[in-house]
Order: sequence, then structure tokens, then C-alpha cells
Amino acid sequence: MSRFFDAYFRPARLIDTASPELRLLEGLTRCDGELAASAVEPARQWGGLAQVDTPFGVFTGKEGARALADGFAARFGAIALRVTPVAQTRAGGRAVSEVVLDGTSADGPVAIPVTIVADLHPAGSLEGARLYFFYRWAAGLQPYRAPIYSPRHASSAEFPLLTGAVRRYYELLNLDNPQAATNGILETLAPDFRYGGYRPDDSEPLIDDLDQVRNIYTAICSGIPSEQIIRFETITDDGITCAVEWTSVITRRGRDKGIASQAGFAAYERSSDGLLRAIRINDNLGPR
Repeated sequence: MSRFFDAYFRPARLIDTASPELRLLEGLTRCDGELAASAVEPARQWGGLAQVDTPFGVFTGKEGARALADGFAARFGAIALRVTPVAQTRAGGRAVSEVVLDGTSADGPVAIPVTIVADLHPAGSLEGARLYFFYRWAAGLQPYRAPIYSPRHASSAEFPLLTGAVRRYYELLNLDNPQAATNGILETLAPDFRYGGYRPDDSEPLIDDLDQVRNIYTAICSGIPSEQIIRFETITDDGITCAVEWTSVITRRGRDKGIASQAGFAAYERSSDGLLRAIRINDNLGPR
């Protein structure tokens, strides 16, 4: 199994393997267009066609799901792929599955951590989904993910939408005092905290050493919020994991440095005492 699976799979937490976002992924990894299409509702409940937003583009309706499935494994340089669920967060009409796409390529085994965020339809299918993974896992992608959402305000979102340590984390992340922000964020972390895992080890290894985590947040807080603000766009929180889709909103200083707004995902997993036992960030921020 991959390091991502070993680090974050919790046997005590149930995963609904019949959830439509996992059915969609099964269809994609099998390059089975009909199975992928079966997971997608023909139309959204309140109008419009279902869309699957991916780093490869936006795929609309059942025909889009079929097109995405065609040659899906080859997009990752893989001969074959299978879906290994790692964590699932379901709440508020949305399902978020963090998985590993395991398989083989001409160069040997592959293990690609992927997030899929799905908007659920009452019929048991999905009427929208967003797929996230680090750009280097697939051929031909640039280190950039265009915003999926269009924030109306160049400011942080409302913190009361979040709870507990996750709310405190975002309050600190938007504090324009890098040292105080870093120190405060370290205080929200549990002793057995783990960070990362969505990127290859040579880009950003999975980390469980708090001194190394301090170095990471020293770098992060040096540019947030002075150069960009992280606005959460969707929140799926089951009381254990808070899964957030976000957009980076660029400040004037950031624009002067040539930084572009991007989309991203993060999962904040709580321990039994309410501190954060894991932060898993799935984005392309940093690489240029």
C-alpha cells in the first residue's frame, strides 16, 4: 500500500463504497464509460447539466463522463489503475472521498493520491464533482489549477462557518503576523500530527516531525495573507474531518509578484481532544 494509505486510513471509520463519487472513479479507472456515466445524474435538481471539473478540463453530463473515462489511466502514464479508498467525509448533501489510484505503468507500480468532492443528488447519483491531484502525477499538466469558484470579495470568508480547531487555524492563517500565526497554528496540532502526502516525496514528503511542520508554516505564513488570502468555498464537516475546497485570492502585493489565483482542497482531521491530527493539502501552490 502507499504511504498515503498507511498514514491516513482508519479502520474504525466507515466508507460507503457505493457512494456515487467512488462509482464514478471506478468507471474512470476501468476506462468504462457506461459505469462512469451511471454515477452522474442527467440534470441537476434545480437546472443545468451535471459537471465534473478536473485538471484535464470540465466534462458535462453523461457524455462528458464517458469522454473522461476514455483513456483515463493513460493520462497518468498507467497501464491499469484501481481505486483504493482511504478516507470519506459525508455531510450536508456532499461526499468527499480521498483515495489512492493504485496500478502499474511501464516504469513499475504507481500510487496516486486523489480527492474527489461530489455534490449529491437525491436519486443517489451526483450532480457535480471536482477532482484534485498534484499536477506532476499526470503528463502534460501545468503547475496551475484555475479557480473553480469566483469569490465576490477579496477578503477571508466568514470564520463562524467553521468550528473548533479548524476555525482557529483559518483565523491564524489570515493573521498578518507571520510569527504569531505560525506559533498559533502549531498550538492547534496534536502530538501525533501528520502533514501532507498528496505530492511525490521529492516535492513534499509526508511529515510527522513538528519542527519540520514549523518550517512549512513559516514559509506558508510568510505569503498568507500578505500575498494571497485562502477563501474556503465549500465545507463538508462530519465532526471528525473538515474537508474544504478553497480559492486563493491574490492581493496587490501578490499581483505585483506575478502570483495567480488557484483552486485547491484541504482536509483537516481532528483527534479525540479536538486538536488537529492531520492536515492534507491537495493543490499546486508553490511550484512555478
